[in-house]
Amino acid sequence: MLIGVDYEGVSYEYLLEFQNRNDRSIAIRLFRYSFELNVQNVRNLYGPIVINLPNPYVIVLEKNENVPESYELILKSPEGGSLMYNAKVLKYWNFGLHALYENNMYLLFPLKVFEVRKKITKVKKMSKDNLRYPVMIKEIRDDILKVTREILEYIEIIYKEKKIEDTEFNEFGVIIANLTAYLSQEVYITH
Repeated sequence: MLIGVDYEGVSYEYLLEFQNRNDRSIAIRLFRYSFELNVQNVRNLYGPIVINLPNPYVIVLEKNENVPESYELILKSPEGGSLMYNAKVLKYWNFGLHALYENNMYLLFPLKVFEVRKKITKVKKMSKDNLRYPVMIKEIRDDILKVTREILEYIEIIYKEKKIEDTEFNEFGVIIANLTAYLSQEVYITH
């Protein structure tokens, strides 16, 4: 996802990738995508061609102790020079909803529902005859409702603080409804 931000008269571009697992090839993918995207915008073909790459970030959703602080790629030229491409990592599991709120990262609130996905994957591998199976299904449904309620409470707070507009408030509602429906369907398919 490519995001542009204007802050105090300065424009910033960020390239975000959301990931569930540790993947060493992320830096290659982000570099290729950034490069291809910006090559399309090259207009001046006289003199040196300048390509501005966006700031790359990887948001890793599921806890994994092997995820590094950044994914790095070094490009070496035939002349001996090199370019370091560094994609910073946000370890999403380290942030509760309150920490996201405190750090003004409220656009990432809806992703909290994916924390339930790990339990869904686990229960899908479980036999329906297992005595723990119905208990896990109930826990998953309760977790979905709990996290959805908490997200909506924080969205209401940022709306009252005028950090988001009416349209964004409504979009958050639609996103949460869609994610909750998706996860509920995953549980239904399992059950």
